[in-house]
Amino acid sequence: MAGGRDIRYEIRSGRTVRERRLSDDVGQPRAEELARRIAAIKGNDGGRFYINEAGEMFAPLSAAGGGVDYVYLGPLEDSAWFGPPDVDRDDD
Repeated sequence: MAGGRDIRYEIRSGRTVRERRLSDDVGQPRAEELARRIAAIKGNDGGRFYINEAGEMFAPLSAAGGGVDYVYLGPLEDSAWFGPPDVDRDDD
């Protein structure tokens, strides 16, 4: 999120959108610790970042010439993170 103080994601179901904030799950100080770590590289404007199956974080950043470069943000390791989502998954 902008300001580097929290992390959120959205769960969409039809026209309904629910937002979850990391601070609601783990408390503001722990959420802010991870958000600031990401913002130190990505910037305070917020935006998407990704975590792969190995727990490594990456983010798209605007590149020269209008493209996008992906930068490595580091490992998630023992940082505070969301619990599993409470939505059904289609595991076909």
